[in-house]
Amino acid sequence: MNPSNSKNATKLYLSLVRDTLFDSFDSDVSALAQSHIHAHCALWLESGQITINQKPLATGQAAELSHTDKVLTIGSQPAVILRFIASIEPIQNSPITEPSIYNCNTLFTQSIHVDTDEILMRLDQVDFPPAAIAYKHTHPGAGIRYLVEGGLTLVSDHGEQQIEAGTAWFEAANSAVEATAISTAPSQFIRMMLLPLAYEGRSTFTLCNAADKDKPRLQTNIRHMEKRIVIAVSH
Repeated sequence: MNPSNSKNATKLYLSLVRDTLFDSFDSDVSALAQSHIHAHCALWLESGQITINQKPLATGQAAELSHTDKVLTIGSQPAVILRFIASIEPIQNSPITEPSIYNCNTLFTQSIHVDTDEILMRLDQVDFPPAAIAYKHTHPGAGIRYLVEGGLTLVSDHGEQQIEAGTAWFEAANSAVEATAISTAPSQFIRMMLLPLAYEGRSTFTLCNAADKDKPRLQTNIRHMEKRIVIAVSH
């Protein structure tokens, strides 16, 4: 999933949208913004409760979401959802608000190129105990991450980056990075990657240095969903 100069490569946009859905939200009445017929979306519920096509979804759970799915809030508390979107068209960056119904904010968007029209979309979760280190490693697919809680220091070929809770960032395919969690609290991020089909059901974590092989790997991974998706190609 590296950027490509091939004439046959397809340009995609990876985006992260954060929605706040207020009491009695009904997507049949007020459609979710940034929902497109040719987009693929993985949803993670940050807080509150919703149903998707009458199936309950609790905080910390995930689901695939299409533009035709019916979303309702449950109870009197707002629900906050993260939508990770892969689309062939860019999405709107400005906030979209319907007072007392919902707020929609685009947190991040990044264009990439892929050389195939069928890829694997995976949404997973990584948890770090305090001071844990994910030693220098790569993943074979591009993706967007969102830090739910805690803090991380990322060191890559591009330098050092401090990530705070509520921050989204992008990592290109096969880009080496080392992540160190803050020492004062646990850290957690949610990630959507687009991967080669060969990684279906498999870990994508590859250490860069053999010397790190026997060092403790304290971070844990929860794979919420993965699905083969077909991109509508437009050359």
